[in-house]
Amino acid sequence: MTVEALGHAAAIYRRSADTRALVALLVANAIPLGGVLLFGWSLWTILVIYWLENGIVGFWNVPRMLLASGQVVPEADLRRALETAEAPLQNDTPDRRWAQSRLTAALRLGRVGVPGFARVGLAGFFVVHYGIFWLVHGVFVFALPAFAGDTDTPFGEILWGSAAFAAVALFLSHGASFLFNYVGRQEYRRNSPAAQMAAPYSRVVALHLAILFGAFAIAFVGAPVGALVILVLVKTFYDLTLHVREHRGRAAPG
Repeated sequence: MTVEALGHAAAIYRRSADTRALVALLVANAIPLGGVLLFGWSLWTILVIYWLENGIVGFWNVPRMLLASGQVVPEADLRRALETAEAPLQNDTPDRRWAQSRLTAALRLGRVGVPGFARVGLAGFFVVHYGIFWLVHGVFVFALPAFAGDTDTPFGEILWGSAAFAAVALFLSHGASFLFNYVGRQEYRRNSPAAQMAAPYSRVVALHLAILFGAFAIAFVGAPVGALVILVLVKTFYDLTLHVREHRGRAAPG
């Protein structure tokens, strides 16, 4: 096989990587939907599954941070900042020129990547910080039925076997995204460790605050199956939207 053929095959692999990750995402999110419709999974089981998924997101973010080799400041932001810093000064004095040259030099350092030992340190900080955040979220999930004040709550019982099965599927789905997109499309070459460290928080906070408030609303009306289906569908749609937004245009050039 020639070098050109190998390069063509690699390009096809990178172009189709997002499709494979998207299929894995849809399959994993379809499992809770099937569980609700076919096996009567409870509201509490669904909440535990989504809490476990938060931990899975944090798990896969660690190798993402360790691999991230992009520059400290995104290129577009850096270019705008340099244009501003290098613009002619209105009051051209030696002190201002000196300050401007220092600012320009500092901004150019934004093109420098983060060394390996610093990435390990950031990953360790993330594990501790995100781990605490995840545990606190879990306390809220497991304490929710207590707020109902009744032994026969609409949250139902936790089906641990079902939750574990769904968690394994979600683990594989996020792993597929890591393998096909982050590694296969070389997204790690454009991501900085700091930006990658912050990435899970926006997803977790926005999505799971909505899920928790939605759970209260569903419990208030008695947790009908239709409402559970809507909750799962809304979460799936949100996941798809974030997936497309996150990976659009992030592949490193071939």
